[in-house]
Amino acid sequence: AKRIEKPWLIVHGDQDEAVPLKEAQVLHRFSRNSTLNIIKGAAHTFGASQPWMHTEFPRDLEKVVQLTIEHFKQE
Repeated sequence: AKRIEKPWLIVHGDQDEAVPLKEAQVLHRFSRNSTLNIIKGAAHTFGASQPWMHTEFPRDLEKVVQLTIEHFKQE
């Protein structure tokens, strides 16, 4: 993380059961070019599952998509 020179986006759910939020915070702290977005109530998959049998994205995954789009627009 310390060597990444390009701006990068870290998105993490505060209810992630697989990777503790602390891990995202550590990555962010070590990188001067990162943006950390914490999605309240979001779990590890942001509400998605495999196979996806629905016609709409889960609310939390939609937030991730929007944050990602905004991140790349800034470049």
